[in-house]
Formats: sequence, structure tokens, C-alpha cells
Amino acid sequence: MSFSIESKYRIQVTPARFRAYSIVTIGAVFISSVWLWQPDWLPMQLYMQLLLTLLLLIHTYQLLRKRWRTGFVLSLMPDGRMQSLCELDNTGSDKQFALLLNPGIQWQISSRSRAIPWCLWLHLTNMQQQKLWVCLYSDELSDADYRRLCLAIRYQHHRG
Repeated sequence: MSFSIESKYRIQVTPARFRAYSIVTIGAVFISSVWLWQPDWLPMQLYMQLLLTLLLLIHTYQLLRKRWRTGFVLSLMPDGRMQSLCELDNTGSDKQFALLLNPGIQWQISSRSRAIPWCLWLHLTNMQQQKLWVCLYSDELSDADYRRLCLAIRYQHHRG
């Protein structure tokens, strides 16, 4: 029986409602700003407003479909290194998450990462000097996993 000197933590990331709510809210703010223009300011303004509203609705819908649907699992080392253990079902994800979920790439949490009460902004780098920003909302993680990632971010801030 062999033991590893480094202990690993399993971080389960699940789909969250807060992410969907924030995307819908931001989309609604953009759409309402289109309709708050001064009336008859531009020629054919009503048609432009309808077109922009349609484009914003399509973009909001695509953002809702783009992110992960069923979650994924990460392995976290105490020094802030992490990598994907397995991709559960990530159909429709963007290139950023496809890169994060590649099990062959090991990521390091950098000191530019931030923790706030409702989300974690992870700035990740790898050996190929690729950089990645990942936002994880608090309802996507268990309380223990959220605290572990907060401690990893704090460790990176103290480390340099």
C-alpha cells in the first residue's frame, strides 16, 4: 500500500441557478436599455430596437445553453494545483471549459484569483503559460469545497 505525500481533494462542481439568474438579469438590463432610448431619435428606430432586442435575446439564450449542464469533478492539491478528474456531461460548453476539463492539463491557481461571498474568480495558469479565468458561484459547490478553494486562493495570496 503506497501513500501519496500530497493529499488531494475532490471538488464537485454542479450546475447552479445563480449563474442562470445572473445571465438572464444582465440580458434583461441590456434589452431594457435598448428600449429606454429617446423616442424618434434615429430614423427607423423602432425597427432597430426590435432587431437589437432579438439579437440580445438570441445571445442570452446561447449563453444559457453554453455553460455546463451536469457538472464536473476537479482534483485540488493543497498548493493550489488542480486538474479535471472526469467530465460528466459537458455538451454545449465553450472552449474555455473544454480546456479546463481536459484531464491531461494541470492548472495552478494564481494570486490574481479572488474570493467573494457569492462566487470565486479563479485565475488559472498551466505549464504552457495558458491563462484561464473561471467564475464559480457558491451554489455550484458544496460548503466544504467552497472553503477549500477559498483556502487555496488565500494560500496563493500569501505565497506571492
